[in-house]
Amino acid sequence: MVAGVIIVGGDVVGWVEVHGVPQPRGGLVAVWRLVAGAGAVASRVATAGGSLRRESAQGWAVVTDRSVLPVLVTGASETEVWFRLAMTPELGTWVLDVSPWSLAQVLGPATAAALTQAETGTRVNLVARVLVVQNLGGGYVRHIAPGVGPSPQA
Repeated sequence: MVAGVIIVGGDVVGWVEVHGVPQPRGGLVAVWRLVAGAGAVASRVATAGGSLRRESAQGWAVVTDRSVLPVLVTGASETEVWFRLAMTPELGTWVLDVSPWSLAQVLGPATAAALTQAETGTRVNLVARVLVVQNLGGGYVRHIAPGVGPSPQA
């Protein structure tokens, strides 16, 4: 993920990833985790709902309390989406990097194509999801993954 930050340039303030929060009785909730190099940037994000902590190698992390992250898309590649947070666009650009997979594999071909062709400033909701997948042995495995769409409560 850090490589994506270096490639995009100086306006990038951090990156995001889906974070799983274990719940009582074995449940799992997917929320967003944002990592910024600057504590002031992370602190501003945390005020909108989340917990802030220092991570020595990566900078400052904010684990949000939400599964939907409204963003303004600024660009996309085969494996990354660049965007500004809709609530604080002045903070700079963030990166969602899904490598080693492609956006088409993670979000679906139609969504990936729409993101790569979206005009700068297009508003979308990034959604943190918990997927339950049946494995070849017949058991079920939970995975956390990003998505694009409306709020899961809608």
